[in-house]
Amino acid sequence: MTKTPLLVFRMTTGNRTAVRALVASLEAIGVEPGPVRVVRDLREVDGIHPQGSPLFLFSAMSWDFSERVAEMRFLRRRFPAARFVIGGPHTSARPREALDAGFDYAAVGEGEEMIRVVWDRVREGRPFDDVAGLYRLVDGDLVGTPASPVDIERFPMMARRFKLHGPIEITRGCASACRYCQTSFFHGVVERWRSHAAIIAAVGELVASDFAYYRFLSPNALGWHNPGNRTPEALHALLADIRQAVGPHRKIIFGTFPAEIRPEFVTRESMAMIRRYCDNPIVVIGGQSGSDRMLEHMHRGHTVADIHRAVGHAIVAGLRPIVDLIFGLPGETPDDLAATVRMMDELLAKGAHIRGHVFMPLPGTPWEHESPGLIPDDLARRFKLMTSKGAMSGCWEEQLRKNRNVSKRIAENR
Repeated sequence: MTKTPLLVFRMTTGNRTAVRALVASLEAIGVEPGPVRVVRDLREVDGIHPQGSPLFLFSAMSWDFSERVAEMRFLRRRFPAARFVIGGPHTSARPREALDAGFDYAAVGEGEEMIRVVWDRVREGRPFDDVAGLYRLVDGDLVGTPASPVDIERFPMMARRFKLHGPIEITRGCASACRYCQTSFFHGVVERWRSHAAIIAAVGELVASDFAYYRFLSPNALGWHNPGNRTPEALHALLADIRQAVGPHRKIIFGTFPAEIRPEFVTRESMAMIRRYCDNPIVVIGGQSGSDRMLEHMHRGHTVADIHRAVGHAIVAGLRPIVDLIFGLPGETPDDLAATVRMMDELLAKGAHIRGHVFMPLPGTPWEHESPGLIPDDLARRFKLMTSKGAMSGCWEEQLRKNRNVSKRIAENR
């Protein structure tokens, strides 16, 4: 058996960015691998003594929350002395649900500050019941105090000794507060930008490790230091310096996942800028609906005309636009749906690609209590045909299947 670690992070496909940020925060204060371990597969815990008492840390989105609950229960049987914490958007919206499921603590909000306090308490053998951001149950009551949003400039983005690298976060928070999206309600509506210098330093770290691809993380790629939605001179200078730092042979990926683009921010200049400095042949534009009424209803902050204009600018610049569209939105009428399908056809005719989604209510959003979205069978058949021909991609089919199952259960329980 190996020495029992103090903290064990469970890394999954959905929480890599969160775990990387937390571990990087610890590494910055001198924490080394060993006392802290990151496991990507539960078989990696086999070397931990069954009588050990590590703190297992999970982070979950709404779609994989139940899987993390199952893993926690499995690990609790193997390590009865261990304690379990879960954070992430789902837990931040519903801490009571996480605690009722069997976790000892629910981490609410951003965790870079919180994890340092937890580390000190665990290392010193002191309780951490009073740590800001950690909630627990006391005599059946939810107890805890909220954590404040962090100053992201104070925290690194990479954990070199733990070999955790990834997209470089340039923006956190989103001012749009779309009714279906968790981002603004988890990270806040005040956008926080990393500085030019901090981003270039992170790029330099990746260059030193000989990374081939350089991706970025932002709710709106063109919004970095550009709240007024003007010609992004600061971003132009940043991309130019990134290109100089990485050289001609490494690849800069910007304006696509996980740093997509809001349509009203797209200009000829911004598309030409991406075409000049970046290597992605596509950009991803969040259109969401072809109905102006629905765009206003969901608090998107742009119009159908903005979507068409953005697609046109991308094509002129030699970039293929991928447009996100959501179907089955709350309050969507047949006329609204028809308008979205009509816009979809118009965008396809221009050379765009469609990434389809079916509305799913997410905890912590204004629409969390709305019914899951459904679409007509004939439209679903058309989407399947489009997908087979390469005109459409996205998670729409899985989302529709889950929504139909939820709707069926609701109908059976009435």
